[in-house]
Amino acid sequence: MELELENRGNLLHGAVVLGLTDFPGWFGLKTHFLTPPPFQGGFTFRVRRLDGAGIVGISGQPPVPGHTFVAQAGPALNTADGWRYFPVPATWGRSAGCYEWHVSADQEASLLSQR
Repeated sequence: MELELENRGNLLHGAVVLGLTDFPGWFGLKTHFLTPPPFQGGFTFRVRRLDGAGIVGISGQPPVPGHTFVAQAGPALNTADGWRYFPVPATWGRSAGCYEWHVSADQEASLLSQR
């Protein structure tokens, strides 16, 4: 699995700029999930804040705290050269901090962190 963020910043050094939203008190990270050609299984992404208390979530609009993103097995609406692409409107947060995305898929799990 791959996580892609569209926000400005320096992803190689773990720093992105939180985007402004139409929802007072909420900031967003434009989030996309991709799977390579050999993987066609389902998966679940969750997000949490690592550096303290704070409400976060993955969802459409409006923000839903604690929400998870679930992709079903099989082809996606957006597929190119075998890569499945799942655009998700945003990862939401109330303030800057250290966020972690956790993916679990067919008995494998990995962590993706972004500060």
